[in-house]
Amino acid sequence: MTKDIYKYLEEFPLWENIMNNGEITKEPIKNTECNDIREDIPIKFRSDIDNICKKVDSYTRYLSIYHTSSSWNSKSCCIYLYYWLYIYYDNEDYVDEVKELYNKLINVFYDSIGLGCKFHKENTFTYIEILNLKDIYDMNTKLNKISEKTEVSNKECECAKECANKYMGYKDTCKYNTFPFFCNALEVFREKYNKKLSSINCDNGTPKILPSLQTNNIVTFTLIPIFTPYGPCIRHELMRKRKKYDSIDNESNITKLCETSTYDFKNNKYLILYNTH
Repeated sequence: MTKDIYKYLEEFPLWENIMNNGEITKEPIKNTECNDIREDIPIKFRSDIDNICKKVDSYTRYLSIYHTSSSWNSKSCCIYLYYWLYIYYDNEDYVDEVKELYNKLINVFYDSIGLGCKFHKENTFTYIEILNLKDIYDMNTKLNKISEKTEVSNKECECAKECANKYMGYKDTCKYNTFPFFCNALEVFREKYNKKLSSINCDNGTPKILPSLQTNNIVTFTLIPIFTPYGPCIRHELMRKRKKYDSIDNESNITKLCETSTYDFKNNKYLILYNTH
């Protein structure tokens, strides 16, 4: 998958707070609604489906009651739900199972309260993408906890150092442009980090400035005309090779032309070396 899931990070703290604290006790989901899918979901989740349903029920109902319809149907809250299910189990072996559980849950909650994620069922991520998402989210969360005062606590400096180390750990990933969207998110983090750390004094070896991990992998060829006494030789040599296939040999002309050049090469600052093979 190559979709830019990292652009929704700014809204994750809101969804996380709702998932953790948005308890809704009114009109709880009926047990039968989750029981109906118990036998249809992967075995791994069956014993815990009641707890999962309770959390998702509170999350979705809170959104539907306290947030606008645009937020309710936004893709970011659905991606966070998918992300939360991944992190809940944090196991690479359950990538396909999480996707299946996610689809079952949004079907249940769409039927009961009109969960907008019904329209975002194409959400599917690799385990590496989820880990990258978790890392960049954790880095931003820690950075946001650091005050902008000149004097900060040792704990804040340690948080900054952890962020810097985590960031630099992705040097090779971005060097080879393996995950371009993720590396773009890291670049945004770097700008925030450098701005905040510029006014903070830490004595634990925390870098004040992080270097960009992005490299320009585009090679551009530019043709620059060069005016030298060898110019006529080069042009005629190219023409000779082109006309070779027409059995026309201009080698003697090229040699004569080179020999008759009257430029003083020592006083000419535009010297070039070229291969005459």
